[in-house]
Amino acid sequence: MAVLLLGVALHLTVRDRYPVLATVFYGLPLPLLTLGWLGVALAGKQGLISRAVKLSLGVACGLWWHGSSYQQHAPLGSRPGQRELKVLYWNLAHRRLPHEASPVCWLNITPTSRGSLKQAAFPGTPIRW
Repeated sequence: MAVLLLGVALHLTVRDRYPVLATVFYGLPLPLLTLGWLGVALAGKQGLISRAVKLSLGVACGLWWHGSSYQQHAPLGSRPGQRELKVLYWNLAHRRLPHEASPVCWLNITPTSRGSLKQAAFPGTPIRW
């Protein structure tokens, strides 16, 4: 249970800021904390209040995980016959570099829309196809 408390404390405070604690932080992701708290709440003999607190922490970690990992947006309107544009965006620097990071972005588009997309959405940006 002390490990679970440490994991929640790290997620709430310093996260992966210090290299020594970063290993513990990444070793205790929110899904594992969720399962840990729910498992501790349902295992063994314990008082009603203790079980309720542990169960609440498990549910809170689960909701926190879901809220921070998944985003749903309303779909944008498209023209008839136009395919949906899918984008995977990843910031490689992860807030570690003093200068602006160089993101990587993959686009899933039709071959005929490449030129028009580049001109409209990314003027002056070097893009490799």
